[in-house]
Amino acid sequence: MLDSRKAIRAGGDRGAAVVPGDPDGSLLLTAISHSDPDLQMPPKKERLPDSVINDFKLWIQAGAADPRVNDPAEAVRPPVRTRRRSSLCVTPCGSSGRLAGLRGSWKK
Repeated sequence: MLDSRKAIRAGGDRGAAVVPGDPDGSLLLTAISHSDPDLQMPPKKERLPDSVINDFKLWIQAGAADPRVNDPAEAVRPPVRTRRRSSLCVTPCGSSGRLAGLRGSWKK
């Protein structure tokens, strides 16, 4: 998981994704370099350009600065409307009677 500063440094089963100051010990660099056939990012696609990989390497060597201090907030779903809104775009013409007077003028 790379969605928080804490997760990048803690890593998973194989170790830390990023070890600040140590590109060789950082699994993220291994993954984007495609140097391990079992760990490739992006998977099943061409590896990133060398210039991008080098930028990551320099970032890790420089200490892997990450300004995030908090974990990402839980996803919040917008509230579900419990009351049906009535409007012309969602109300059938015959149910509200609003357009009853206009129906006759539409006929030719």
